[in-house]
Amino acid sequence: MAKHPTASEEERIGNAVFKRRNDESGFQYLPAEKHETKYEVKPDTRDSGCFDFSKIGMEISAEASGLTIMCRYPGLKTHFEDLEIPTEWLPNELILNPVQYRNLYRGQIGEVAGQFIFEKEWRQKLQDFDDLANNELFDFQCQGEVAIDFKNWQGQPNKDTEKERQHVAQKLRHLQVNTGREWRVIIANVVAINKGKPTITIDGKILEISGLIDEQGKLVLTPEQKIQIGRFLHARPNDNSDD
Repeated sequence: MAKHPTASEEERIGNAVFKRRNDESGFQYLPAEKHETKYEVKPDTRDSGCFDFSKIGMEISAEASGLTIMCRYPGLKTHFEDLEIPTEWLPNELILNPVQYRNLYRGQIGEVAGQFIFEKEWRQKLQDFDDLANNELFDFQCQGEVAIDFKNWQGQPNKDTEKERQHVAQKLRHLQVNTGREWRVIIANVVAINKGKPTITIDGKILEISGLIDEQGKLVLTPEQKIQIGRFLHARPNDNSDD
Protein backbone atom coordinates (compact mmCIF):
# COMPACT_ATOMS: atom_id res chain seq x y z
CA MET A 1 0.00 0.00 0.00
CA ALA A 2 2.72 2.48 0.92
CA LYS A 3 4.25 2.27 -2.54
CA HIS A 4 0.96 2.77 -4.36
CA PRO A 5 -1.37 5.37 -2.81
CA THR A 6 -2.53 5.98 -6.37
CA ALA A 7 -2.17 3.62 -9.31
CA SER A 8 -3.03 3.04 -12.94
CA GLU A 9 -5.34 0.37 -14.35
CA GLU A 10 -2.31 -1.13 -16.05
CA GLU A 11 -0.55 -1.52 -12.70
CA ARG A 12 -3.66 -3.04 -11.14
CA ILE A 13 -4.01 -5.63 -13.89
CA GLY A 14 -0.34 -6.49 -14.30
CA ASN A 15 0.94 -6.46 -10.72
CA ALA A 16 0.61 -9.70 -8.71
CA VAL A 17 0.36 -7.80 -5.42
CA PHE A 18 -2.53 -5.74 -6.77
CA LYS A 19 -4.30 -8.89 -7.95
CA ARG A 20 -3.95 -10.55 -4.56
CA ARG A 21 -5.11 -7.47 -2.70
CA ASN A 22 -8.04 -7.00 -5.04
CA ASP A 23 -9.31 -10.47 -4.13
CA GLU A 24 -9.39 -9.59 -0.43
CA SER A 25 -12.50 -7.98 1.00
CA GLY A 26 -12.14 -4.24 1.48
CA PHE A 27 -8.92 -3.79 -0.47
CA GLN A 28 -10.17 -2.74 -3.89
CA TYR A 29 -8.86 0.58 -5.14
CA LEU A 30 -11.37 3.28 -6.00
CA PRO A 31 -11.60 4.86 -9.45
CA ALA A 32 -10.29 8.42 -9.48
CA GLU A 33 -12.36 9.72 -12.38
CA LYS A 34 -10.82 13.19 -12.28
CA HIS A 35 -7.39 11.86 -11.20
CA GLU A 36 -7.92 13.48 -7.81
CA THR A 37 -5.30 12.93 -5.10
CA LYS A 38 -7.61 13.52 -2.13
CA TYR A 39 -11.22 13.07 -1.12
CA GLU A 40 -13.39 13.02 2.00
CA VAL A 41 -15.84 10.53 3.48
CA LYS A 42 -17.66 10.13 6.76
CA PRO A 43 -17.23 6.91 8.77
CA ASP A 44 -20.54 5.55 10.09
CA THR A 45 -18.85 5.10 13.48
CA ARG A 46 -15.29 5.47 14.71
CA ASP A 47 -14.47 1.76 14.34
CA SER A 48 -16.82 0.93 11.48
CA GLY A 49 -15.65 -0.32 8.10
CA CYS A 50 -18.57 1.49 6.44
CA PHE A 51 -18.25 4.96 4.96
CA ASP A 52 -20.69 7.54 3.61
CA PHE A 53 -19.24 9.02 0.43
CA SER A 54 -21.89 11.72 0.30
CA LYS A 55 -20.58 13.34 3.48
CA ILE A 56 -17.27 14.60 4.85
CA GLY A 57 -15.30 14.17 8.06
CA MET A 58 -12.34 11.97 7.18
CA GLU A 59 -9.86 13.10 4.54
CA ILE A 60 -7.89 10.59 2.50
CA SER A 61 -4.73 12.32 1.26
CA ALA A 62 -0.96 12.55 1.63
CA GLU A 63 -1.36 15.58 3.89
CA ALA A 64 -3.93 13.99 6.19
CA SER A 65 -1.85 10.81 6.51
CA GLY A 66 1.08 12.75 8.00
CA LEU A 67 3.31 11.94 5.02
CA THR A 68 3.95 15.60 4.17
CA ILE A 69 5.01 16.37 7.74
CA MET A 70 7.19 13.26 8.00
CA CYS A 71 9.09 14.29 4.88
CA ARG A 72 10.19 17.47 6.67
CA TYR A 73 12.27 15.50 9.16
CA PRO A 74 15.90 15.62 7.93
CA GLY A 75 16.73 12.67 5.70
CA LEU A 76 13.33 11.01 5.89
CA LYS A 77 12.10 12.16 2.47
CA THR A 78 15.19 10.61 0.86
CA HIS A 79 14.69 7.45 2.92
CA PHE A 80 11.13 7.11 1.63
CA GLU A 81 12.38 7.58 -1.91
CA ASP A 82 15.09 4.95 -1.43
CA LEU A 83 12.33 2.52 -0.41
CA GLU A 84 10.28 3.55 -3.48
CA ILE A 85 7.57 5.04 -1.28
CA PRO A 86 6.12 8.13 -3.02
CA THR A 87 6.58 11.33 -1.06
CA GLU A 88 3.54 12.85 -2.77
CA TRP A 89 0.39 11.38 -4.26
CA LEU A 90 0.47 11.75 -8.03
CA PRO A 91 -2.74 11.97 -10.08
CA ASN A 92 -3.72 8.60 -11.50
CA GLU A 93 -6.68 6.40 -12.41
CA LEU A 94 -7.05 4.71 -9.03
CA ILE A 95 -6.73 5.81 -5.41
CA LEU A 96 -6.73 4.07 -2.01
CA ASN A 97 -10.12 3.34 -0.54
CA PRO A 98 -10.80 4.44 3.07
CA VAL A 99 -10.16 0.96 4.54
CA GLN A 100 -6.81 0.62 2.75
CA TYR A 101 -5.87 4.12 3.86
CA ARG A 102 -6.86 3.80 7.51
CA ASN A 103 -5.90 0.19 8.22
CA LEU A 104 -2.79 -0.26 6.06
CA TYR A 105 -1.29 2.83 4.45
CA ARG A 106 -1.12 5.07 7.52
CA GLY A 107 0.43 2.34 9.63
CA GLN A 108 3.00 1.42 7.00
CA ILE A 109 4.37 4.93 6.53
CA GLY A 110 4.28 5.50 10.29
CA GLU A 111 6.33 2.37 10.88
CA VAL A 112 8.95 3.38 8.30
CA ALA A 113 9.17 6.92 9.63
CA GLY A 114 9.26 5.86 13.27
CA GLN A 115 12.08 3.40 12.70
CA PHE A 116 14.14 5.97 10.78
CA ILE A 117 13.69 8.69 13.43
CA PHE A 118 14.29 6.36 16.35
CA GLU A 119 17.46 4.83 14.93
CA LYS A 120 18.83 8.28 14.10
CA GLU A 121 18.00 9.93 17.44
CA TRP A 122 18.93 7.06 19.79
CA ARG A 123 21.49 5.29 17.60
CA GLN A 124 19.88 1.94 18.29
CA LYS A 125 19.29 -0.63 15.56
CA LEU A 126 15.72 -1.88 15.58
CA GLN A 127 15.09 -5.44 14.44
CA ASP A 128 12.12 -7.55 13.43
CA PHE A 129 11.11 -10.41 15.70
CA ASP A 130 12.23 -13.85 14.53
CA ASP A 131 8.78 -15.28 15.16
CA LEU A 132 6.04 -13.95 12.86
CA ALA A 133 3.51 -14.24 15.68
CA ASN A 134 5.50 -11.67 17.67
CA ASN A 135 5.77 -9.36 14.67
CA GLU A 136 1.97 -9.30 14.70
CA LEU A 137 2.11 -7.95 18.26
CA PHE A 138 4.71 -5.18 17.89
CA ASP A 139 6.67 -3.59 15.04
CA PHE A 140 10.24 -4.06 16.26
CA GLN A 141 12.49 -5.17 19.08
CA CYS A 142 15.64 -3.65 20.52
CA GLN A 143 18.36 -5.80 22.12
CA GLY A 144 15.88 -8.59 22.86
CA GLU A 145 14.51 -6.63 25.82
CA VAL A 146 12.31 -3.83 24.51
CA ALA A 147 9.48 -4.11 22.00
CA ILE A 148 8.66 -0.98 19.99
CA ASP A 149 5.43 -0.05 18.26
CA PHE A 150 5.01 3.08 16.15
CA LYS A 151 1.66 4.79 15.74
CA ASN A 152 0.42 7.23 13.14
CA TRP A 153 -2.47 8.98 14.87
CA GLN A 154 -2.11 12.19 12.84
CA GLY A 155 -5.56 13.63 12.19
CA GLN A 156 -7.42 10.87 14.06
CA PRO A 157 -9.93 11.41 16.89
CA ASN A 158 -8.58 11.32 20.43
CA LYS A 159 -7.77 7.78 21.50
CA ASP A 160 -9.21 6.16 24.61
CA THR A 161 -5.90 6.20 26.49
CA GLU A 162 -6.77 3.65 29.16
CA LYS A 163 -8.35 1.24 26.65
CA GLU A 164 -5.29 1.51 24.42
CA ARG A 165 -2.97 1.00 27.41
CA GLN A 166 -4.73 -2.18 28.49
CA HIS A 167 -4.60 -3.48 24.92
CA VAL A 168 -0.84 -2.92 24.85
CA ALA A 169 -0.47 -4.63 28.25
CA GLN A 170 -2.34 -7.64 26.92
CA LYS A 171 -0.08 -7.86 23.87
CA LEU A 172 2.96 -7.54 26.13
CA ARG A 173 1.75 -10.52 28.17
CA HIS A 174 1.37 -12.53 24.97
CA LEU A 175 4.93 -11.62 23.97
CA GLN A 176 6.26 -12.72 27.35
CA VAL A 177 4.43 -16.06 27.09
CA ASN A 178 5.69 -16.58 23.52
CA THR A 179 9.33 -15.89 24.39
CA GLY A 180 9.51 -17.06 28.00
CA ARG A 181 11.06 -13.83 29.28
CA GLU A 182 10.22 -10.34 30.51
CA TRP A 183 9.84 -7.43 28.07
CA ARG A 184 9.26 -3.69 28.17
CA VAL A 185 7.58 -1.80 25.36
CA ILE A 186 7.74 1.68 23.86
CA ILE A 187 4.61 2.99 22.13
CA ALA A 188 5.56 6.04 20.07
CA ASN A 189 3.24 8.18 17.99
CA VAL A 190 5.22 9.71 15.12
CA VAL A 191 3.61 13.14 14.56
CA ALA A 192 2.79 14.84 17.86
CA ILE A 193 -0.89 15.55 18.49
CA ASN A 194 -0.21 17.18 21.85
CA LYS A 195 2.79 18.23 23.94
CA GLY A 196 2.49 15.52 26.55
CA LYS A 197 5.70 14.25 28.12
CA PRO A 198 6.77 10.60 27.84
CA THR A 199 4.90 8.56 30.43
CA ILE A 200 5.90 5.26 32.05
CA THR A 201 2.98 3.06 33.10
CA ILE A 202 2.02 -0.53 34.07
CA ASP A 203 4.73 -1.11 36.69
CA GLY A 204 7.44 0.48 34.57
CA LYS A 205 6.86 -1.81 31.59
CA ILE A 206 5.25 0.60 29.10
CA LEU A 207 6.69 3.90 27.91
CA GLU A 208 4.19 6.05 26.02
CA ILE A 209 5.48 8.80 23.73
CA SER A 210 2.72 11.08 22.41
CA GLY A 211 4.85 12.39 19.55
CA LEU A 212 8.33 12.34 18.05
CA ILE A 213 8.14 15.29 15.63
CA ASP A 214 6.04 18.42 15.21
CA GLU A 215 4.34 19.77 12.09
CA GLN A 216 7.64 21.28 10.94
CA GLY A 217 9.32 17.89 11.13
CA LYS A 218 11.40 18.87 14.17
CA LEU A 219 11.95 16.60 17.15
CA VAL A 220 9.60 17.66 19.94
CA LEU A 221 11.39 15.85 22.77
CA THR A 222 13.66 17.78 25.13
CA PRO A 223 17.21 16.58 25.85
CA GLU A 224 16.00 15.36 29.25
CA GLN A 225 13.17 13.38 27.65
CA LYS A 226 15.59 11.81 25.16
CA ILE A 227 17.74 10.70 28.09
CA GLN A 228 14.66 9.28 29.85
CA ILE A 229 13.85 7.20 26.76
CA GLY A 230 17.46 6.06 26.48
CA ARG A 231 17.41 4.91 30.11
CA PHE A 232 14.21 2.98 29.51
CA LEU A 233 15.88 1.16 26.61
CA HIS A 234 18.70 -0.06 28.85
CA ALA A 235 17.01 -0.42 32.26
CA ARG A 236 15.70 -3.60 33.78
CA PRO A 237 11.87 -3.92 33.82
CA ASN A 238 11.42 -2.89 37.46
CA ASP A 239 13.96 -0.05 37.45
CA ASN A 240 11.60 2.53 35.87
CA SER A 241 9.16 4.87 37.50
CA ASP A 242 6.99 7.68 36.17
CA ASP A 243 8.76 10.74 37.53
